[in-house]
Amino acid sequence: MTRDYKDSKRVTIVIRTSHETRDRIDQAAALSGVSRSTFMLESAVRRAHDVLLSQVVFFLDDEKYAAFLDIIDNPPAPTRSLRRLMKPSLWPE
Repeated sequence: MTRDYKDSKRVTIVIRTSHETRDRIDQAAALSGVSRSTFMLESAVRRAHDVLLSQVVFFLDDEKYAAFLDIIDNPPAPTRSLRRLMKPSLWPE
């Protein structure tokens, strides 16, 4: 379940850093069209989400675990849509 941090009760986070780091963050925030605080908070929330998701553990009974391993070991053939999605031309060079 995701929670919109903008609707939560406000608390303060204090960070100390160098002038160079602050300036780099300010430049990136300006290019993104947001304030330093918004840029830092969105970046931190995104990173926290990634870290937490990488630690997710799920439990399966023996039957579902066997089915899971079977899908991993024997993936279905790629569809036309998957082939189109994976074409290198979608990524910038």
